Amino acid sequence: MATGSGKTVIFSHLIDRIEPQGEATQTLILVHRRELVEQAARHCENTYPNKTIEIEMGNKHASGFADITVASIQSIVSGDRLSKFRPECFKLVLVDEAHHIVAARYLDVLKHFGLDEESQKHDEKPHTALVGVSATLSRHDGLRLGAAIDHIVYHK
Repeated sequence: MATGSGKTVIFSHLIDRIEPQGEATQTLILVHRRELVEQAARHCENTYPNKTIEIEMGNKHASGFADITVASIQSIVSGDRLSKFRPECFKLVLVDEAHHIVAARYLDVLKHFGLDEESQKHDEKPHTALVGVSATLSRHDGLRLGAAIDHIVYHK
């Protein structure tokens, strides 16, 4: 969907539509810019006033236990910050600007959650859903988005 067309609104409403799988009740929203972290967190706070929402970015450190964590990719892969997020507790990983999803940092996060190609070969159906949104369907470096995203479910 085009820039400004409501991707944040749409993806935040997916959170309650994904059913928990056992103890997997949490959601991680991955973004690549500070403005997008703040926008997603603000929208989730308005949409889900009864859920805990934390930010993992710069000097803000999430607990790893929030209902919804909004993280910048640069911060979550820094040091051992990713290790506090237990994959078995996450029902959903949302990636904003998903055309970045095949970059090494994103692939490291996907691997942590068992959502990378290699993990998928060994685990028939992961308990964590992966959803990406973007205004851009292609990359200039030629990397194939299909390495992380199975198919496009909506295009406008």
